Amino acid sequence: MKYTRKSIGVVAVMLCMMVTGCLGGGGITGGGGGGSCDEDVESYMELSDPIDYILEDETTGLDVEVSYREWGKVYCDKGDSYDDEGVVYDTPGGGAYEGSPDPSDSGDGAGSLKGGEWNDHENFEEYLEWANNYSDDTVHKFEAENRIIIQVKNRNGNSIPNADIVIFDDGSVQYIAKSDSRGEAVFFPQLLTNTRDSVSFNIEVDKNGVRTDSSRSVSGADVWEIGLDAEDSKLEVVDIAFLLDTTGSMADEIARIQTTLKSIVDKVSDADQNIQIRLGLVVYRDRGDEYITETYDFVTDVDEFQSVIDDVQAGGGADYEESVNEGLHVAVSQLDWSQGEAIRMLFLIADAPPHLDYEQDFEYLAETVLALRRGIKIYPVAASGLDEKGEFIFRQMSLMTMSKFVFISYDGTTPHHVGEYQENNLDDIIVDTITDEIDSYGSSSVSMQ
Repeated sequence: MKYTRKSIGVVAVMLCMMVTGCLGGGGITGGGGGGSCDEDVESYMELSDPIDYILEDETTGLDVEVSYREWGKVYCDKGDSYDDEGVVYDTPGGGAYEGSPDPSDSGDGAGSLKGGEWNDHENFEEYLEWANNYSDDTVHKFEAENRIIIQVKNRNGNSIPNADIVIFDDGSVQYIAKSDSRGEAVFFPQLLTNTRDSVSFNIEVDKNGVRTDSSRSVSGADVWEIGLDAEDSKLEVVDIAFLLDTTGSMADEIARIQTTLKSIVDKVSDADQNIQIRLGLVVYRDRGDEYITETYDFVTDVDEFQSVIDDVQAGGGADYEESVNEGLHVAVSQLDWSQGEAIRMLFLIADAPPHLDYEQDFEYLAETVLALRRGIKIYPVAASGLDEKGEFIFRQMSLMTMSKFVFISYDGTTPHHVGEYQENNLDDIIVDTITDEIDSYGSSSVSMQ
């Protein structure tokens, strides 16, 4: 992949092929006479305003806006140096993120990102071992050991999706969720401060006015099976929304989404012509950029949505963390999600964790709880460059909404803390994920026995 400078300054930056954020064997070009990254990271981090450069990807024609400050922060790490053409050379201790592979090794063509997926509920002990050993005081940690899977079924043994589940402790509402396509929801008693010592709860489940109440104990329980005298469910609508990081380092993801989205939607639409597919988009950057969030509400016209995607451009992003919190809030609260017999899926595609140091900001954990209440599954898709903090946060989102952690891989390898997985085309993973939700809707299948 080649880039052409469209404006020249002290240095022009070329983003790595695939997901920028890791250098591998180098790959940043510009023209500034060469120098030391040690000096530049110090001096250019002090800039009050970023110096922007526009680069053109000669393969896709996409304009990419990159700041020198972002380059200094992300691409030119301490210990590196660059020559008079701006090419960065890794030296011991250098590189953007330890363990991140070279993006140029991924895929077999311009439109084929490779990836993997990991289900932490199916590998729960491994998740607990990793999560409990992760040490970072800035993230919102909670004890996940006492996990309860709630399964709602009718007299035919079929799952009841979109049942409203309310859990009470001593008469006070502590938990609200909608059951997913398999009639399931997950409850973590240790998530809420005021329920950590509770050993039993009252649970109320309702579907279209058919209601049941019962008392359940936490002790020794992994699954709460709830019987509801409701009719079998028939799926009517599938809402698919993308929450997309559009900062400069995400340029190649955006280009590939632009070229593969219609294929994804066409494949999903072929699953059942009686199901309405609705598509929505929220893009986000960071405070101080051209915008923080922009929203494109759900539409059913694939061509209309494709034109929206085609207009998305990457730019901004002067530091590593981004406004994921605000983007998540907008996607969960401001998109017009379907009610009734619907599947609601939100694919968060990003290469950086949220800012956790902003004042008057939303909180990703609270927004994930809200998504659970509204029956929205969050599927994080980790682009390269996502560090362990970002992985931890993304996997919390997937764990709480009973989805999967999806990640881009390179020659079958990933820096993320998962076990053995099967590598596949990323678009196929997303299509299979959507069709699996559709096929499971109201069936007798469950994720946990």
